[in-house]
Amino acid sequence: MLRADRRLHRCVRAVASAAAVAVALISAVSSAPLPAPDDVAAATQQLPAATLAITKAGRTYDYRIAAKRVAAITAPTFTKLTAEEAAADAAALAAATEGSGLARRGGTAPLVNDGYNFLWNAPVTFGNGQSFSIDLDTGSSDTWVQGDVSPAFNTSDPSVTSLGFYFLAIYGSGIVIAEVYEGPVSIAGISATVDFGVSLGEAGFSETNGLLGLGFTPLSSINYDGGTKSNFMDQAGIGAVGFYLNNNADGDEGEVALGAADPDKYDGSFTYVPLTAETYWQASWAGGSFAVAGTTVSGSLGLNVTSFIVDTGTSLIYLEQAVADAINAAIGGTYSDDYGAYVIDCSVASTGPDVELTFGGSTFSIPASIYVLPDNGVCFSGIDGQAESISLGIVGDVFIRAYYTLFDKSNLRVGFAKAVHP
Repeated sequence: MLRADRRLHRCVRAVASAAAVAVALISAVSSAPLPAPDDVAAATQQLPAATLAITKAGRTYDYRIAAKRVAAITAPTFTKLTAEEAAADAAALAAATEGSGLARRGGTAPLVNDGYNFLWNAPVTFGNGQSFSIDLDTGSSDTWVQGDVSPAFNTSDPSVTSLGFYFLAIYGSGIVIAEVYEGPVSIAGISATVDFGVSLGEAGFSETNGLLGLGFTPLSSINYDGGTKSNFMDQAGIGAVGFYLNNNADGDEGEVALGAADPDKYDGSFTYVPLTAETYWQASWAGGSFAVAGTTVSGSLGLNVTSFIVDTGTSLIYLEQAVADAINAAIGGTYSDDYGAYVIDCSVASTGPDVELTFGGSTFSIPASIYVLPDNGVCFSGIDGQAESISLGIVGDVFIRAYYTLFDKSNLRVGFAKAVHP
């Protein structure tokens, strides 16, 4: 998860060592069975500094404690379905939803745009009817809700039980310490018993009440620390999740669909790419390329970074630095030290060329109206760099707004189809 927090475009620089802060936080929360309240309080006071240390104006990535959680990577193959194959595949997926374990089908829930096309929240219920606005994050695997600021989860709810331990998660744009509870979590008509956190302190999440992680269990800090029911999709028996992210200017709402894609939100057939790991929703773009208005930019996808993740919890698209520089030069973006991001003339949104990403045998065009992000009179490019720092590209919300995205866990693949906007 990497939110391009609008406040973090303001020339934020690291003010402490991320590693040193993380060590202090781990020490505070690793006591058995629970650390002393004063130790937790001392650790949570360090959260803002820790966030600054790992954020660097929103340009660093998902540094996670317990890096040993890595799944084996297999050689990918790409599949582009014909219209007939796509129809047959959709019918098979729909048929599979009839009472079958990981193919359980639910309803839909609205995704509320933050007004800047940076963040979407969904209504999620914890415990006995306590509802919160939650960021649905395919780039992480833990679920937590705020407990230290209003609106705060009421832990006296008789439907939840403390499991007697804390977890710590460090994200690309924030950090949280939480006590772990077991209890019901519900969204879009589906409820499951889940191990989730109630935060004792967090930083970098002021525009959401928490996260619902939709990644794979090996990424889960709660599972690593002793939980057994941390993965909402598995606990709920959901085989797929579809995302439609709206453009704020259009006036409609985003939508998440559980169990199958919503055919009203996309056009044509899906292009599927197989996963190369069961940690993040990770795939390969080896042999792919980027172009601007049909002209391939200097460098190509996979020069050094051969894999990417599809992440609803990341606002932008992150590529190798040389590729990002070339794309931004072609569309008129200029890197600003003041903002820690590429700035671009706002008029490009209506006049600029398409950015074209080719992988899996298909070309995906992203119009300027989507990759130009306005923020109070300043516009930012939705294409950023430094993917080589974690050896992974990130396909975030700028891409997902253009292409309805189906996270198909039953078949270990991600599908993309052109989103239908008003």
